[in-house]
Amino acid sequence: MPARGTFSLSSDRVVFAGDSLIAGGIVGAGGTSVSWAVPMAPLMNQAMTSTVGCRVVDRGHPVAFSVNGASGTLMSQWASNYGSMAVIYSPTLCFVAWGRNNASAGGSAIAAAGTDLITGTMGLWATIPTCRVVVVGAMNNGELWPQGAGSLDANIDAVNVAIQSACNTLSASGTITYIDPRPWWFATIPLYNPSNLPGTDFLTVDGLHLNALGASLAAANLMTFRA
Repeated sequence: MPARGTFSLSSDRVVFAGDSLIAGGIVGAGGTSVSWAVPMAPLMNQAMTSTVGCRVVDRGHPVAFSVNGASGTLMSQWASNYGSMAVIYSPTLCFVAWGRNNASAGGSAIAAAGTDLITGTMGLWATIPTCRVVVVGAMNNGELWPQGAGSLDANIDAVNVAIQSACNTLSASGTITYIDPRPWWFATIPLYNPSNLPGTDFLTVDGLHLNALGASLAAANLMTFRA
């Protein structure tokens, strides 16, 4: 399991923004993919103690959750759409989850994952300076083996390095947390998919997207990061 990070969840309006892992709804022969935001929202809305899990009902009322995801998009989507998200949602906490498609595109798109994250986040903070941002590193489930079973392993590593570096830069200007979910996936995948096969247990048949179980596992993983 990855080292614990911290972010405040005493928020009223939470937005999940990202690519197809956020959008869900990818239809294929193995069924329809599920966004990890779907099971995470009710988990976050449970009032828990300050030492176990997350507490988000600090003000005595539920938190509002919104999902803004688009399949196939890169981190440039964040750089160009932060303004509309700020106007529409006025978020107090944003989960930003792009990067897999930057890895797939390769080349200059890898470094752009970091620069576009900075552009979008600084733009958001110019409008809502108190908004907390949680950036979730790329987690392409069929490519996550440390030894490189997948063709995009090196690119995903490079994208996450660029994203984490950008978060370090941004930390001087606002509240931002980087979460690398891959160590947890490395430990979890063999339990549910020992042959690393698409369409088994928690993946859809394309090997890239989450089914209901996979979304629940991802949400439970991300819930270990708490204030």
